[in-house]
Amino acid sequence: MNDKVDNLQKELTELQEKFSQIQKAHAELKEQFSRIDSLYSITSTLATVNTLEQLLKYAQEIVQRDVKPDQLTIWTVDNDSEEPSLKASYGLPRDFSEKNDNFGGPDSFLAEAYNKKQRIYVDDLENAQYQDTRFPGLNKPSGAFLAVPLLSDDDRVLGLMNFYRKKRNGFTPDDIEYISKIAEQIAICLHNILVFEHTKEMSITDELTDTFNRRYFNQRYEGELQRAKRYKRSLVVIMLDIDHFKAYNDLNGHLTGDKVLQKVAATLKGILRKADMLARFGGEEFVIMLPEISKAQARKVANKLRRKIAKTQFENEASQPNGKITISLGLAVYPEDTEDAQLLIQYADDAMYTAKTQGRNCVAWHGMKLSGKRKRRASEAGAKVATT
Repeated sequence: MNDKVDNLQKELTELQEKFSQIQKAHAELKEQFSRIDSLYSITSTLATVNTLEQLLKYAQEIVQRDVKPDQLTIWTVDNDSEEPSLKASYGLPRDFSEKNDNFGGPDSFLAEAYNKKQRIYVDDLENAQYQDTRFPGLNKPSGAFLAVPLLSDDDRVLGLMNFYRKKRNGFTPDDIEYISKIAEQIAICLHNILVFEHTKEMSITDELTDTFNRRYFNQRYEGELQRAKRYKRSLVVIMLDIDHFKAYNDLNGHLTGDKVLQKVAATLKGILRKADMLARFGGEEFVIMLPEISKAQARKVANKLRRKIAKTQFENEASQPNGKITISLGLAVYPEDTEDAQLLIQYADDAMYTAKTQGRNCVAWHGMKLSGKRKRRASEAGAKVATT
């Protein structure tokens, strides 16, 4: 009798253990299905995201909802400098989040993940190889850290996602795999956004000078003029040209001439406001739009640009007739000079030609009164051009 009871008790214990195992397996299976469903939802949603701002916002929401780390940072890699820049975070002090220079030195987990292009998991920071995790408040670090690079199809690092939990061994193998799958989807979306932005930028940008191209200027110009009309505000157009540029090209070669164009464009951009627009109009000619300033203010801006170029050193500039690279500028103002879009550009171009006839390296404007001497100089220059 006792043997039967013992056997039944043993069978009951085994059944309870098996039931516990089945419950655990069911819970794990349920969690896996939940994560699969979540990944499907993430993939579907990411397919509708088309800006970096939207992606960062959604990525942060996903992580907070599904992963729940104590701290998170998301970095993206700048195409030009190839340097990571902090774009999103939570669980960090504000002063850290506002800085983009906290990526860490060569001996950091983030740098290792970036350089090796592979995820780095540290289950116990207290006994880790590196102490520099780029998470604040970890002078005596403990807990777990995970860095996951965001890789493109051609194995370029587009960014990094970094997670921290205060608990040691805070990320299970399933957690890490799930996070990696999320990162893969985010990387695909990030790559598509970067490709789209690059394509868009190339379609509106002059490849040589990195200024806007003429086609995009024409599009923006119409919109800016309509806005000026609607709100009864001024709009200034400045046409400018590099003096004796053909002579410089003939003497120094087009590659050196291209460097001058690039440097002139960069110098001009460094002075103009964010609201202003600089575009390459063709050859060595540029056009600038200045919204909401008067003719007198525009003359000051134009002269500031002229002086800056004249003071800037360029390669072989001593060979120029003036001994340096200079620009001539002409400007016209809506609605003071005209309300016609094409005439405004024409007046600015005519004024630039006037600046050329006045000896170059100067500013002229529509309606500018010329002295007798200046009139003769302009007339002689016009006759010379007509006969050549």
